[in-house]
Amino acid sequence: MEPSLFTWDVVNALRSITYNLGHENRRNEALTAAELSCIIMPDYSDEDDISKEKHAEAVRALSQAQSEMGKRAESLQNARKCHTLFRELADKDPEVFNPGFANALDNLANQLSNMGLREEALHAN
Repeated sequence: MEPSLFTWDVVNALRSITYNLGHENRRNEALTAAELSCIIMPDYSDEDDISKEKHAEAVRALSQAQSEMGKRAESLQNARKCHTLFRELADKDPEVFNPGFANALDNLANQLSNMGLREEALHAN
């Protein structure tokens, strides 16, 4: 197996672990898993839509874990990053990436609202 493929498998596993730990209210461990998934993420070309999607999903998981731990500024920063990545993908292939973009937009609006930026949340697109 190619090393970068193995690394993506680990990133995806850590993202799943992040959500599972979060559902069990083990928030600190969820945040650690999410941070690790973003640290070990392999480099990829800007044209590699599948890797960009995996990157965006890992960043969304990190944003949500940060929010659960009360790290609102960091969470908003990563929600914006996830939103940007998914917007780029959805602009290229809406049929494939609009569901991910919708989830990213929902997360961004939630994080904006958590920061008291409700008007901006209402107009997020």
